[in-house]
Amino acid sequence: MVEQVQRIGGEHVVLPPKSSAGRRSVAVPGVVATALQEHVASYGEPGPEGLLFPAPEGGFLRPENFRTRVWLPAVQGAGVAPLRVHDLRHTCASLAIAAGADVTVLQRMLGHASAALTLDRYGHLMPGQERSVADRLDEMARRAIPSPDAPVTSIKRERLTHARVDRAASGRGDTT
Repeated sequence: MVEQVQRIGGEHVVLPPKSSAGRRSVAVPGVVATALQEHVASYGEPGPEGLLFPAPEGGFLRPENFRTRVWLPAVQGAGVAPLRVHDLRHTCASLAIAAGADVTVLQRMLGHASAALTLDRYGHLMPGQERSVADRLDEMARRAIPSPDAPVTSIKRERLTHARVDRAASGRGDTT
């Protein structure tokens, strides 16, 4: 089930995602999956409809309570203030780019409707990619060039060998 929760008029309202791009599966690093499993085992609500991040008394978190009671003290204690929860999304995108994520993979991961939107928002984090791409292309080309010690076989010799083998297999000629 893919849903989002918004506060409208002081009430939590469950809605579908803003766009079809919001309906997605996201691969996460194993370390994140492990931490999430541990969190759910300790704090999540049971059952398939249970919330992964419920309020202490159960039900939906109230963002303003979470922010003042949990987020701000944690951010200040870690010495990374000011930092918004949404900034973690940008951090994730930045780390994915640093890890070499393709723009279309990043687009799907973030739920953007187009790669253009992803490039407009995060393209500035990709400076110097031209050199990196050129270096990788150079490496691929160098691996494709045979070394001077590699045996050289002419196309004509290969064709003759295959033709002799084919004739021998069919019983139509000599194999010399």
